[in-house]
Amino acid sequence: MRGLSYYLKEELDLALKDYDKLAEIIGEERTVYHHNVIELRALLCIQQYNFEVALGYFTRLVKLDSDNAVALYWCAKINLIFGCNDIALCYFNKLLKCIDDHFDEEMSDNEYIIYFEAIRLHYKLYKLKLNVPDLMNLRERLERIVDINPEFASPYLYLAKVYIKMRNYQLGNDAFMQAIDKDPNFSQTHLTLARLFLN
Repeated sequence: MRGLSYYLKEELDLALKDYDKLAEIIGEERTVYHHNVIELRALLCIQQYNFEVALGYFTRLVKLDSDNAVALYWCAKINLIFGCNDIALCYFNKLLKCIDDHFDEEMSDNEYIIYFEAIRLHYKLYKLKLNVPDLMNLRERLERIVDINPEFASPYLYLAKVYIKMRNYQLGNDAFMQAIDKDPNFSQTHLTLARLFLN
């Protein structure tokens, strides 16, 4: 299907046109294609920084499919951007449940990305002192994602931050070194490491 190939290449406008044509042919409100059209429209709005309209699409998608991790993630993140912390927290908790219920060790690439983005959101909500699972829960999730795919630098960076917040400085330093080893040009790692030693 051309729509899917466009989607995977992030040519969302072309994907949307292709899915729109298919949706017209099928004409069924609750098909997977209809869900894909809504998701594509929402992601296009994200690309255009039109978060309010995107939130409307993602909220609609959650009503159609309460286990749509992408929609749950964006509903949480956009509500957080708008300062609606309680609503963001509600969607975030649903996202964690969705991940725990449906994501296994054989994650697809898309599931892995959503899992990591959920972890990043978890860390942000924790820093805002919202009622999210504690640092040990966050640490366990990060260690799991590193075990699943140890080739990316970013998870090690967040793992280092969590170790340091837990005052386990040796593990924090080791995780920073792993991040640098995975990506020597990872400027955020070097900057954070420098701040760690300067403070």
